[in-house]
Amino acid sequence: MTSSAAPGKTPCVRSLLFLVVATTACGEELSPAGPPLDFGGELTIVAHQDDDLLFMQPDLADLVERHASLTTVYVTAGNGRGGLEASEKRNDGVREAYAEGAGVESDWTCGSIYIADHTVDHCRLTGAPISLVFLGYPDGGKLGEESDSLLHLWDGSVGSAMTIAQRPTRFDRQGLIDTVAEVIRQVSPRTIRTLEVAATHGRDHVDHMIVGALALAAAAQAGHATNLLAFRGYATADEPETAIDGLFDRSRNMLAHYYACATDCASCGFACSSIDPVHEQWLRRRYAIGTRNRMYGELRIDGSCVTATTGSDALTLDPTCANPSEVQLDGGRLYVGNRCVHVLDDGELRLDTQCGSIPRNRFLLDDEGHLWNGEPAAPSEVTVGQHVRCLAPRGDRLAVETCGDGNAPRWTLAYHGTAMPRPAWLPTSGRAVGVFNNYLYTVVNGELLEAQITETGLAAPTTLGALAVEPESLVVASLESGKFRACGRDPDGILCGSIYASYTQDPYTVERWTSAFARTGPVTPADRSLAAFRNEICGLTDDGLVCAPRGPTFVPAVRTRWTRPDTTLWIGDLDDDRKMDWCAATPAGVSCGRDGDRALTTDGVPWSYASGGTSEPPPRSAGVGALHDIDGDGQQDLCTVENRAILCARSQGHGFGPRTVIATLPPGGEATALWFYFQSACVDDGSSLACVVVPPAPVPI
Repeated sequence: MTSSAAPGKTPCVRSLLFLVVATTACGEELSPAGPPLDFGGELTIVAHQDDDLLFMQPDLADLVERHASLTTVYVTAGNGRGGLEASEKRNDGVREAYAEGAGVESDWTCGSIYIADHTVDHCRLTGAPISLVFLGYPDGGKLGEESDSLLHLWDGSVGSAMTIAQRPTRFDRQGLIDTVAEVIRQVSPRTIRTLEVAATHGRDHVDHMIVGALALAAAAQAGHATNLLAFRGYATADEPETAIDGLFDRSRNMLAHYYACATDCASCGFACSSIDPVHEQWLRRRYAIGTRNRMYGELRIDGSCVTATTGSDALTLDPTCANPSEVQLDGGRLYVGNRCVHVLDDGELRLDTQCGSIPRNRFLLDDEGHLWNGEPAAPSEVTVGQHVRCLAPRGDRLAVETCGDGNAPRWTLAYHGTAMPRPAWLPTSGRAVGVFNNYLYTVVNGELLEAQITETGLAAPTTLGALAVEPESLVVASLESGKFRACGRDPDGILCGSIYASYTQDPYTVERWTSAFARTGPVTPADRSLAAFRNEICGLTDDGLVCAPRGPTFVPAVRTRWTRPDTTLWIGDLDDDRKMDWCAATPAGVSCGRDGDRALTTDGVPWSYASGGTSEPPPRSAGVGALHDIDGDGQQDLCTVENRAILCARSQGHGFGPRTVIATLPPGGEATALWFYFQSACVDDGSSLACVVVPPAPVPI
């Protein structure tokens, strides 16, 4: 095999300064001798030294390339049936991979540090804020068959095991949880990335799934309310590809440098010329499940609603949903009113005004509807595929029990909408209305109308002035500080009316924003693609997706030529970098383009979540789809209306998670429009309106 290294980069250059833990007198604490962990940033918790490189791309490569603060914890030694030498070769491999991805020399400071009464190895990269933590627990085999496997530690077959490391330590199950929880406390990450939490998506390495459960339990013990992403493993090979060539090549380069050290297919510090075809399949696919720890509304399962009976501390399931309680998930705790949900020894739930913070009383709601519990499953209940606890119905009551393959109930936590009168003057197309703050705008017979959205419906409209534009090209936004405009396409480009006049009492004025997008004739998909982003209006033309600043003489910038003029398109910010991103409907799902990927590709990247080989479909039209940040993380999520429910696929920065119900609606027809304002959303079906609260954060208790 041939091998290669980056130009100007010396292969396998390291400062592997292994610092030792200082010994002290009896009773004194040991002082950490290696570099301390970084506070803040991102945290990855995986089983083996290539799990992050295989299953968490392109997220990982992007973080490393940007020199984002990143800590990665490898729970097992990844030794297979080998010993320390096999483990250290894989450790060398990830050091080379991360240095290559960061574009710096592989110069590391490594040493032993003391965490939660356990000695672990920690390496810090000199040229970028990247830390690698090696716990060294023995590799368990794909089925957990090895004697000291994580599965056997979880099911109590073994009480503890020695690590495979230069300075071995002994972990029992609680000690492993304590150590990872302390890492979480010290790092205090924005996001925790880990592996499959439970066996709910097909085959996977048992070590992967136990580590996912470990990360969940450790986060609950640390009391850390953060976003957790659980990346699927082996079974992704059966799903559609998501990594197009530019992104794949960058990720493959990191993996090829890892394999050179780990498998001797090239000299350590160089890159292997090929990788395992099965590993290439995994590298081509990215599928993750996000979790939420802040949400509130009605908690439902299979048509029944959770109800707290007056004068009782019990929670029951009511199939009539006559009087459902408001349930609040806040920082991992469940509340009903001012009372907290407590999990009893037998797993049943009770309400109490005293809120304990033990892991047993913490929950995470994932985007598939599972309510995972923070307490590890009892060893006697652990089997292959059943190793984590979740909320489940128990008759007409609620209880926490061991869950996984074959037992993973799915809940919804959302408000139910209220029907409102629909005014006759309101256009039926969702693209013919725009919402800003709590005002709705539309163009009727060449005039711009404004109507306030109230709790009982739309107020009577006010005519602001003439605006002779195509109604379905309407864009309503703040394009300049303190100035709000309603804009649309006419034969000469984009024309804007100053809707801020209704707030400041200034005269209503109309001005030309740009000569771009000029055309005549009936409405087209290109008209429906128009959107404002910061101080530009963006949309589709024959040249592709372009963005035009104010000024008729400015030449608009082409952002991508991948899109067609007839594409159904949504424009927004998918990754909280305050730069324009976009998503397009395709026959295979939704493809999106991030501004942050433009150096690698300007083509659409498949973003739709898939399960069982089928990708989730895009919204069926521009008017019933919207990019809106439903959880306050700065990343806009793709929402739509289906079967009288509002569903959103949450953005994870590099792909969407599975669509989750964020609101349900009263009976009605097929939706023609969806719009968001403040903490609410409204759906129009042409004959009625239904509005509902969809808050990204809980109300105060």
